[in-house]
Amino acid sequence: MELKIYNPSEDGFIKPIEWNYEELKAELSQKLEQYKGLVYTEDQIKEAKADRAKLNALATAIDGKRKELKKQCLQPYEQFEAQIKDLLAVIKEPVALIDSQIKGYEEEKKAKKLEEVKALFEKLKDAAGEEFEFVSFEQIFEDKFLNASLSLKMVETVISNKFNSIKCNLKTIADLKEYSFEATEVYKETLNLNEALEKAKYMVDIAEKKKAEEERKEQEEKEEVKEITPDMQDVKESATDIKREWTAFEAYLSTEEAKMLAAWLKLNNIKIRRI
Repeated sequence: MELKIYNPSEDGFIKPIEWNYEELKAELSQKLEQYKGLVYTEDQIKEAKADRAKLNALATAIDGKRKELKKQCLQPYEQFEAQIKDLLAVIKEPVALIDSQIKGYEEEKKAKKLEEVKALFEKLKDAAGEEFEFVSFEQIFEDKFLNASLSLKMVETVISNKFNSIKCNLKTIADLKEYSFEATEVYKETLNLNEALEKAKYMVDIAEKKKAEEERKEQEEKEEVKEITPDMQDVKESATDIKREWTAFEAYLSTEEAKMLAAWLKLNNIKIRRI
């Protein structure tokens, strides 16, 4: 089946449009010569606007003729185009039916292969051992596994390589000096070694900041005790000469004041007990 064009023929598809181009161009060039280098004064602005309107009207008239002729030239093509689209619609109808059958067949094949890949994954996972119990099919699966060009043998190789990579990564994390447990938990969720190592680094940084803060507070408390000690020196020297007895009392103190009181009591060998 072949589409044949009877008219126009290939050697005469578009005939030249004959018109007075050269004559009109020469006449326009002569008449428009007066506008070249023309300078209007402020008093001639009205005249300038009139000249502009006249020239614009001339350009519009010429371009209007072009559009009119273009429409005439396109009429046979537009009719031809509509007929072609009608034929395409006739062809596309059975194409759509065939396409739906092909897609249905391909989806059926993919669904079957998906089950085969799942079974293969479970087999390889069991063979890998309990260490890989946390690994899910979704973490390992790739869309390309279902491609017809990728055999099950090739899929098996890819999955085996993934398990080997996981094993190496788990060992790398286990060798961390600190927070390997937290990093391992992150890795189990993401199978991303970089994220797991970042988690461990974050935990180390937090621990170091916490330690530094505790040391700072401890140093502050020592400084506070030092400030109290000179003032209490005389009391300490005479404490052994004082007759003591148990006295019950409550004090309205802040946390820092309570620490200072405890330091003072300890400094003066004063015993305390809960009431």
